[in-house]
Order: sequence, then structure tokens, then C-alpha cells
Amino acid sequence: MDVVCSGVVLLMILPIAPVAVAAAKESAVNLLEAEALRKSGWWGDSSATATNISAHCQWPGIVCNDAGSVTEILPPYDYKIGDKLRNLSFSSFPNLVRLDLSGNGLYGAIPHQIGALSKLTYLNLSSNRFQGELPSSLINLTQLAHLNVSFNWIDSLIPPGIGKLTNLVTLDLSHNSFGGRIPPTLGQLSNLTFLDLSNNILSGTIPSALFNLTNLFRLYIHSNPSMGGFLPKEIGNLKSLVELDLSYSGFSGSIPPTLGQLSNLDSLDLSNNHFNGTIPSVSFLQLFAA
Repeated sequence: MDVVCSGVVLLMILPIAPVAVAAAKESAVNLLEAEALRKSGWWGDSSATATNISAHCQWPGIVCNDAGSVTEILPPYDYKIGDKLRNLSFSSFPNLVRLDLSGNGLYGAIPHQIGALSKLTYLNLSSNRFQGELPSSLINLTQLAHLNVSFNWIDSLIPPGIGKLTNLVTLDLSHNSFGGRIPPTLGQLSNLTFLDLSNNILSGTIPSALFNLTNLFRLYIHSNPSMGGFLPKEIGNLKSLVELDLSYSGFSGSIPPTLGQLSNLDSLDLSNNHFNGTIPSVSFLQLFAA
């Protein structure tokens, strides 16, 4: 009788064991995330509630999934995080898909550890005071669809490795001090619909590889006074373009007739360059060329 009963008990326990293990793992992850948020110091007195592992999901700007794991960190704009970004343990958030720290007074270098967020699809670090360079670890964020580091003080070359982030749909590097040439590897970002490289100190010509981005809706390279050269006929390949702004740069020569093939174009600004000759026949609504 004892043997039979033992068998019955085992039959009841075995199906439950994997569920219990999974629950224990989830609990451990949640506790690790709560502790990482507490140590960041971003939430001030609210961190005292971290002893309850589900309480952090109620903090401002924290979104969790049904299992209580953090999927989004979106502190309110102007939350005044300051230099405390270095206090955040990025590796503690295995399920994070969205990180928006825009307008929070962040400064210093962007931590290399940010490359640990392997599931990240959205990263917005705009409107801060980041300096230095974009960390090479960004190439680990292979799921990234949106990257925005605009309105900072970044003063490096554009890392060629960004071209490996082939899931990118939007890329905004504007209003920084990126220098040097536009890396041809950006032409590998075939899913890109929005590219803003404006208001930097880029130099050289537009690499021909950039004209492979046939899904681009908006392309802004304006306000780079050291850029120049001729505008190649391959610009006519960008059939999806709705807006194109190359103003306040150093482009010269004639405007290629292929520009008139961009039938979806609503707005074109070529002003404050050194173009000469005639303007091609175009059908878009707004034209600024001088």
C-alpha cells in the first residue's frame, strides 16, 4: 500500500515541478530588477518599497509584463536623473524592450554596458548632455528598430558598426558634433524609413551606398557646412522619399534630373548650397533651392 501511495504522490508532483521552477526563476528575475531599480537612485523615496518585488512595477515610468518583469523604463520627461545612469545595472533587465531617457539631464559617456539589453527595440537618449562617442556595444542590440541620440554633445565619428543593426526603422543622430564622413555601412539599413544626420560637422560627400535605402521616407543631412561635392544621379533611386533636406551645406554642381523622378516628394530644401544650372521638372509641393 505504501508503494502504491508513493506512486500516486509522484504522479501528482511531477507535472507541477516545471511550473514551480519557472515561477522561481521569474521571482528571482523580478527581485533582481527591483533591486537594480532601487540602487539606481532614480526614484528617491519610492525605492523603499523594493522589499515587495512587485511594487517596482507601480513606480512612475516602469512597465512590467504579466509575469512582473520589467519591459519598459520610461521615466517622466525632465525627471532629473543627472549622472546616475552609471548606477543602473543594464544586465539586470533581460526582458527590457523599450528604454526612453530623453530630456532627463543625463551627462557623461553613454555606458558600454547598455549593449547588454539584447531584447531592446526602442532606445531614446535624446535631449541630454551625453559626450564622447557612441559605444561600440550598440552593435549587440540587433533587435533595435528605433535609435535616437539627438540633441546631445556627442563628438565622435559615426560608428560603422551601426550598419549591422539591420532592423532599424528610424535613426536620429542630429544636433550633435559627429564628424568625419558618413560611413557607407549605413546603406545596409534596408528597413530604414527615417534618417536624420543634420546639424553636425560631417564632411565629404554622400556615400553612394546611401542611395540603396529605397524605403526612406525622410532624409535630413542639412546644416553640415563641411559636406559637399556633386549630388549624384543615384538620388533618383530613393523613390519613397517624402521629405529631403540638404540645405546649409556645401553641395555644388548641377541638380541631377533624376531628382524629378521622386514622385512622392512633398518637400525639398536645397537652399544655401552652391548648385548651378537649371532646376529639374518636379511635381512636389514645396521647393526651396537657391
